[in-house]
Amino acid sequence: MRLSVCKSCITSVPLKVYVLSCSCFGVLALLASALSPSASSQVNNNPGGVTNVTLDDWKSDCANHAVDNLEQDPRGVWCYIRMYRCTDKGKWVPWWSIDLHGLKNSNTGDVLWAAKGGSDLEQRCSSYGQYLEVWRVAVKRDLMVIQDSAHSYSECNDRSCDKDTFGWRYLQDKAWFFGQSHHRKERGWEFHRKRQFSLPLASRGSEWRDGCLERVINTRCLATLTYDKDLEDSVIVATFKRDVLDNPIEGCQSLSAVKECSPVKRRFRLTLWAPWGR
Repeated sequence: MRLSVCKSCITSVPLKVYVLSCSCFGVLALLASALSPSASSQVNNNPGGVTNVTLDDWKSDCANHAVDNLEQDPRGVWCYIRMYRCTDKGKWVPWWSIDLHGLKNSNTGDVLWAAKGGSDLEQRCSSYGQYLEVWRVAVKRDLMVIQDSAHSYSECNDRSCDKDTFGWRYLQDKAWFFGQSHHRKERGWEFHRKRQFSLPLASRGSEWRDGCLERVINTRCLATLTYDKDLEDSVIVATFKRDVLDNPIEGCQSLSAVKECSPVKRRFRLTLWAPWGR
C-alpha cells in the first residue's frame, strides 16, 4: 500500500490511525466494486450497432443460457425451457394449428442455434425455414444433465425420428472449434456451442412434453439483428432477449399470438397424422 495515497487526509493524525483508515477504505472499495454492476455486465457501442445491452447469462443443469430457463421444478424432476426451430409451415397453415400439432418428431435447438447464424448453411436455423418458432417445453432433468448413448441426438424427417428416445448434441461450429480447440477440456467450453434436440413422438410424455408455441418470428429479423456479427455469444443472447423477446423491435414482432404458457401443465395434443407435421 502506498503511503502517498492518504497523505492529504492525515495531517496531525497518528500513523496507527492512518493505517486503519487506509485498510477500511480498501475494504469499502472492495465491497463497492462487488455490489455495483461490473463492467462486463454492460456492453455499450458494440460492433454491429448493439448498444446498452445488459449481460445476465448463466448456465444451469437445464439450459446453457438464462433466457432459455423458464421456471424451476421444485421436485427437480423436469426442466422447463425454451426451444427453437425454423420451418416454412406457416406458409400453408395457421399458427394455432401448428401449436395444436406440437413438436412431435421434430428437431429443435437452443437460443444460440436460433440467433447466432453460422459459417455453414447447415449451422443456420434460417436454412431450414423462413419462420423461427419459439416453444416452451418440459424435459426430464436427468436427460439434460448427463447424455448417455441411448439418448444421443437423432435426425427427425418425414414425420419420424431415427430413435425413439429424446436426445441432444452440441453442433460443432467449425470456425470456432478449430480456432479455439485448446479450450475443449476447460470447464464450460460447451457454453459457447449451439445445442440441438430431437423430440420423437414415442417418448413424448415420458421424457419430454411440449407446452405451447410461444411466438413466431420472421428470420429476416435475425439476419439483420444478430447473424454473422462480430459479437460475443453472451451479447448475441442478450440482444435477442431484449429486441425479440422482451421488447420486440420493428420487424421482430411475433407473427402469432404470444403465449406465456407454463410447460408444467399438460395439454391436449393432436397425435393423428397431419400433412404439415414432421
